Amino acid sequence: MTNLLLNDTFASYQENIESADIQCSLGIDITSKDKTKIFLKANTPITDKISNKIKQLKETGVIAAYAPDDAIKITNPTKKEVLISSIIDTVKADPVLTHFQLAETLATITDYVRTETIPTKIVEHLTVFSQFNPKEFEHTLFNLVFGTHIGKAKNYSPSQLHDLMCVLFYEDIGFARLDPAMKNSYKVHPIISKEIVEYAGITNPLILEAILQHEEKLDGTGYPNNITEINEYAQISQIANQYSLLFKAEGNSASTLGEIILLGQQFDFRTSCYKPSVYHSLLQKPLIKISLEKLESPQQLDQYAQHLHQELSNIIKWSNTNKNSNEEVRLIQQKIKNTLWVSKDSIEPFNISAGELSDSQLCRDFINDATRFIYSIVEAANYLDSKLHNPIEKNGSPLSRDSFLQMVNP
Repeated sequence: MTNLLLNDTFASYQENIESADIQCSLGIDITSKDKTKIFLKANTPITDKISNKIKQLKETGVIAAYAPDDAIKITNPTKKEVLISSIIDTVKADPVLTHFQLAETLATITDYVRTETIPTKIVEHLTVFSQFNPKEFEHTLFNLVFGTHIGKAKNYSPSQLHDLMCVLFYEDIGFARLDPAMKNSYKVHPIISKEIVEYAGITNPLILEAILQHEEKLDGTGYPNNITEINEYAQISQIANQYSLLFKAEGNSASTLGEIILLGQQFDFRTSCYKPSVYHSLLQKPLIKISLEKLESPQQLDQYAQHLHQELSNIIKWSNTNKNSNEEVRLIQQKIKNTLWVSKDSIEPFNISAGELSDSQLCRDFINDATRFIYSIVEAANYLDSKLHNPIEKNGSPLSRDSFLQMVNP
């Protein structure tokens, strides 16, 4: 049974089709209420004249109500190769994506689109969505690429990647039925998207749940239901969405991915307490992995490890200074020393000398530990700088929040 929500958005859907100049035809026969008389045969092209005729027949009660999605059929739905081209063009239009190893990710998405049996109604809605609201559709494609990349970095199985891509590709399909000028239309689209996908024949509960939840956040500030327990696919979608929004707002910023990683920070280094986050902290690991993908050679890894070793050595030097009388500053200094496992006089972070980083496995382990540690203290460092005006210093110069995000940018 067609959901009432689909019926309510049908008028906008038809207007969007007409506004986008998409050719369509009747998907079913239009009959009298007793089904004994056929007024219009299926596959009849829908013109203004036909639309007006159907409207008159409905208003006068001559014809019965019919399922909207069955009544309209897009004559020339978007071909799969066109969808693939749109995805690749979107990647090329966003240079920041060239920083990542995207060849395999794009191959995964291309294979998915080519081999997936996408329901006809999904393709029709994607056609309307892409032509009526191209800006939002490009945003969806960006999220599809970056979100799939996160799934691969998390070592998802082929079936998990398939489900994730379904979520990322279909989650905004509700915009095909909504007028962007309508107040708060964006808050309704997850509900509409889920209903369209379910009506089209996709019944996987994980996919449907994630589509409905893809604008939710673990801290309860998302929509439409402000929930705090969220499907992991939906969390990945939210990460991709936040990254896209931040990147477009700031341009090709070196700290963009770092800001996204911090949105998953659930432990407050300064207070040693839990704090709400946008997504689960376990998803920080694949994001950190992505941030390091540009280090392709052993030489690059060694150079970056040496850089982090020097920076952490400077932080240890600062934590060993006794000139500050502020109790909060001294407490953070002690926490830093305890976390870095150093003795009173040591300046070797994690008790590893710079020379030992020539071992490739030790080098990788050090980079992972160092980056995770720096991300853990960013907010505390920002608190020292902006609130207490007693920043962490390097050779006498203050380190800001952005300084730490730059520090972990290879």
